[in-house]
Amino acid sequence: MRIILSLILITGFNLGYGQSVQEIKDQISTQFTPNSDGVNDLWGPEINQSNYSLKIYTRWGKLIYTSTDVNQRWDGSYMGRPCESGVYIYIVELLINSKQEIIKGTVELFK
Repeated sequence: MRIILSLILITGFNLGYGQSVQEIKDQISTQFTPNSDGVNDLWGPEINQSNYSLKIYTRWGKLIYTSTDVNQRWDGSYMGRPCESGVYIYIVELLINSKQEIIKGTVELFK
């Protein structure tokens, strides 16, 4: 009889299976500076999920960004134009331990 043992090690801040909603929310950055200096220019949760969606809204409820690609980050623009500095609302939908979860929060864009 032959036994094969596999070990998968995930490091860093990639989150996913086995994480609680609160643990994931605690790891999501609350601010970013899309000023093209190469530091903190993009925003998005670093989540290791295949079933994922991200939506970003203005404080007035206008949808300005959506993605289902965990590797794609928001660059602080809407329709090719830079957004104003301010607070934006995000909604992340994902599967955690085979259960659909929704994480809501805010992110502040600084110029």
